[in-house]
Amino acid sequence: MKLLLGCLLLMGVAGCETRRSLSEKQILTVLKLRLGQWHFDFRGGPSGAVPTTKAGFSVGRWSEHGHTIEVVGQKTSSTEIVPYHMTRTFNRDLGVFVDRVQINGQTLTRHCEWNPQARILTIHPVKPVLPPGHTMDHQIGFDSALTSVKGHSRVDHKGTEVDAWSWTGERTGDVDNVQFEKMFAAFQEYRSSVDGAQQ
Repeated sequence: MKLLLGCLLLMGVAGCETRRSLSEKQILTVLKLRLGQWHFDFRGGPSGAVPTTKAGFSVGRWSEHGHTIEVVGQKTSSTEIVPYHMTRTFNRDLGVFVDRVQINGQTLTRHCEWNPQARILTIHPVKPVLPPGHTMDHQIGFDSALTSVKGHSRVDHKGTEVDAWSWTGERTGDVDNVQFEKMFAAFQEYRSSVDGAQQ
């Protein structure tokens, strides 16, 4: 349960059901949000426990220009470094942004809703589904330049908070393909070790 909630709370990064009609420019804006280099600071954890702090770093680039982006990143705490890989695309049939995140031997699917006026991305977990009785409030707000973020994620069980995180992030550089490939190789090595341990 702890691992599942931890994975579902991954930032980053984002997904959500789009309930408003977005223009082509707005769709492109959302796809471009994770391009380049980003640094993050996280704080939170299970309710009642001493808050944990983590640092994050990611590099994003186009996988298919104008259609799909991919991001490699890592979250670092005092005890571990956890790499991840994410793709984001806009599914026109469903009318949603779709994130697929590989982390800790799992693949998470998330849908995203973008509010262009408030510059808020709301995240909805799709797979795996939240455990029965659980709800999640997960939002990321961007500044007017779309170069810094403030986010929060809270999981409740039957109305009682069980896990909560807050974070800030800042874009610190442009796309760096050398750094991307280095981090992607680290992700693949980590994934192989996790897959081996689960067999």
